[in-house]
Amino acid sequence: MPSRKLQFLLFLGIFVGVLCVWAPAAVLTGLLERTTAGRLTLAKTQGTLWRGEGILLLRNDNQFLPLGRYTWRIFPALNLSSLNVSVTSGSEAQLTQLHIYPWRNEIEIAPANAVLPAQLLAVFAPQLTAYRLSGALVLATPHFTIKPNHFVGVVTLDWQQATSGLTDIAPLGDYRITLNGEGEKIKVSLVTQSGKLILTGAGSIQPGHALEFGGTAKAAPAQQEVLSELLHHIGPELTPGEFTFALLSQ
Repeated sequence: MPSRKLQFLLFLGIFVGVLCVWAPAAVLTGLLERTTAGRLTLAKTQGTLWRGEGILLLRNDNQFLPLGRYTWRIFPALNLSSLNVSVTSGSEAQLTQLHIYPWRNEIEIAPANAVLPAQLLAVFAPQLTAYRLSGALVLATPHFTIKPNHFVGVVTLDWQQATSGLTDIAPLGDYRITLNGEGEKIKVSLVTQSGKLILTGAGSIQPGHALEFGGTAKAAPAQQEVLSELLHHIGPELTPGEFTFALLSQ
């Protein structure tokens, strides 16, 4: 007969295994908060750590910005080299696949699709808070790799039906923000796809440094008079009808 010590270790192993398999989804909340230094959390979680759902929240100062309800499934790779995470969100079930390699401190996103609130822009560039932005940010990437201070891949953010609380003109337009990971730096570009307000810009994000971004804004020819007040809020007039702006964040 096995010794009492062996019986205890066997029971302990089974008990820990059951806890891991049936760990509640709320366990992921704590892991997410610790990993992101409290910036991201989950609310109204259901299910288990391995298969569950909840509302993703982004902490901005003392407020939380809802980023949508997500359903996830976590399963280890057959060779135990990585954790594979399948995430769906929204009524059209936008899909994001994450491959986490803890041994080499790497996260691979391939692919990612999500719809986020435009208020997210003000989190990364606080100067935009006063503009009370709204609309939808449609995020997409075929492949993006994140390592400590190293980024590779391209992410597009299509800002659709953009509006601002500083003007009654709505929508202002549709815009595309492109994030291009080039190693230690992410280059950022902004172009107008269509609309009454024409925006262009470029800049970069570098870990440990501020976001540096600058651009210009002008009205479409038939909208110069109605958008004059908004344009003067944006920044100084560079040339007649064209205004410049700069965004910085820590």
